[in-house]
Amino acid sequence: MTVLSRILTKPLIVAAAVAMPLTACGQSSDTGESLAAKAKMETMVDVPETTITSGTYANDPTHTSMAVSLIHLGFAPYAVQFADVDATLDLDLENPANSTVSFDLAADSVFTSYRGDYKATHKNSKHDTWEEAVAKDFLGAETQPTITFRSTRFDYEGGMTGTVYGNLAMNGITKPAQFDIEITGEGLHPFNQKEGVGIVAKGTVTRADYDIAQSMNNFLSDEVTINFSADFLKAAE
Repeated sequence: MTVLSRILTKPLIVAAAVAMPLTACGQSSDTGESLAAKAKMETMVDVPETTITSGTYANDPTHTSMAVSLIHLGFAPYAVQFADVDATLDLDLENPANSTVSFDLAADSVFTSYRGDYKATHKNSKHDTWEEAVAKDFLGAETQPTITFRSTRFDYEGGMTGTVYGNLAMNGITKPAQFDIEITGEGLHPFNQKEGVGIVAKGTVTRADYDIAQSMNNFLSDEVTINFSADFLKAAE
């Protein structure tokens, strides 16, 4: 039984143990209400164990979100997302601290909610679109087309959370980075019956560490927040 299964099942078993003496102490067992309650209790207790096992899991690209955000003009966080993200989770359920995480994302696959006429408002820019400007000026796409992260240590103290430490490479510079990770769900995928696990990760880096857009220091926060979430499905063995 996985960690999540134990967490889900334990309270239900306790609820069943509390409910049983009530019937034994004289509560009518032939009313529709009590029969319905009994049926509901039995359904809740019958929680099947999931079949997730140790192994290599890859993110489902159609159910993956990778976004980075920073404070724009001192007002509010502004976020951009990436369409091309490849992530791998090597999961060791017997020794969770041995698990590893990595991701690769194409810097030029960035997309935003920008709807204005970029060239009309940035006449001196060498770029045709805002997305191109972000990719090349803020993410170093020309210097390093693929942004990468490779974990080196996973701190796990039980439950559904942990911290992953590793190296993040961007704009030709590699620096240590860490992400707080939460397992948000696990079990068999209802459509393809593959083993799956949901992961949410959050971390922060600074533009200064990666020598990114230093000319924009008066307009953008130095700290950049990274938010990642994905469904991971077990790779075929």
